[in-house]
Amino acid sequence: MAKLAVHLVTLALVLFLVNASITTVTIDSEENPGGRPEGSCQQQIKKQNFLKNCQKYMEKKCSSSSYNRPGKHLDSCCEQLEKLDRQCRCPGLKQAMQQQMQEGQMEREEMQDMYQVAEKIMSKCDMEPRRCDMHSRTTITLDSVENTADRKESSCQQQIKKQNNLKHCQKYMEEKCSSSGDNISGSKHLDSCCEQLEKLDRQCRCPGLKQAVQQQTQEGQMGREEMQEMYQMAEKILSKCEMEPRKCDMHSRTTITLNSAENSADRKESSCQQQIKKQDNLKHCQKYMEEKRSSSGDNRPGSKHLDSCCEQLEKLDRQCRCPGLKQAVQQQTQEGQMGREEMQEMYQMAEKIMSKCEMEPRKCDMPSRSSL
Repeated sequence: MAKLAVHLVTLALVLFLVNASITTVTIDSEENPGGRPEGSCQQQIKKQNFLKNCQKYMEKKCSSSSYNRPGKHLDSCCEQLEKLDRQCRCPGLKQAMQQQMQEGQMEREEMQDMYQVAEKIMSKCDMEPRRCDMHSRTTITLDSVENTADRKESSCQQQIKKQNNLKHCQKYMEEKCSSSGDNISGSKHLDSCCEQLEKLDRQCRCPGLKQAVQQQTQEGQMGREEMQEMYQMAEKILSKCEMEPRKCDMHSRTTITLNSAENSADRKESSCQQQIKKQDNLKHCQKYMEEKRSSSGDNRPGSKHLDSCCEQLEKLDRQCRCPGLKQAVQQQTQEGQMGREEMQEMYQMAEKIMSKCEMEPRKCDMPSRSSL
């Protein structure tokens, strides 16, 4: 009887210990679902390339209301999320969303749209947890919006410089403005422009285009309307390239001041004089006009000097070519005994030289008959 009592006590003790062990394991499992430490989430997210496919899905979904075929990027996003532990999915989506907002130039409403899209991803993927606690509209501060424009500014400058200050975009805008009928060359430069833009981070594309426009307006002799046309063209480039962001906030008509137009004519004037002098005051252009005027029937000497004239003009900056031709005409008229009609003929000839050389600007503003 005593032995039976000992056996019963021993059995009760064993059952108690087993039950305590099971309870401990259960509690541990509930406190740490998945059995992995929190630090491993970052490793998992990094391994899934910071959910790049989710970022692409959110970007396209927010930027285009007509984007009704999100299946490709959504499916890839769901695959990346499925490879994360349950407790890592929401932190991963938050990081993906924050990275998108930092890289893109977004207004407050666009940011809110992105939060809403991110909140629905888990449900669309039919995955647990069905909903992540994203920031609400009230927690979106204006600080994020204000800081996106100058984020990694120095990095953008390096990227833009590496892409030759978007020279192909400059050429596209220049040719598009100067020759509306010529779409072949414009299309050629547009493709190269898109390639340059694609190599820039999203947040660097608009600053790059702005710089390209400003450089064009500074180098060229442009009036207010021409400058406005250039800005409008730049606004459409990203859309033509089918690239994000689809539109950049360029200067409006009211912000284009007359100072830019007034200063473009005499910008780097001293530098122009040095360049013109270095090209022997465009002597070949002078000879071309002189021979062309004196022997209208003989085009061969004119053609010969025209090629040399074009070579001299090509070595001048764009903004120096028209002043150079004006000086060449003035020098010719001073050296020769010319009547009013002959001078007018000389100026008309000079006006056509840029077009014959297929060079920008295609036309120079020469003195009119009444001003002679």
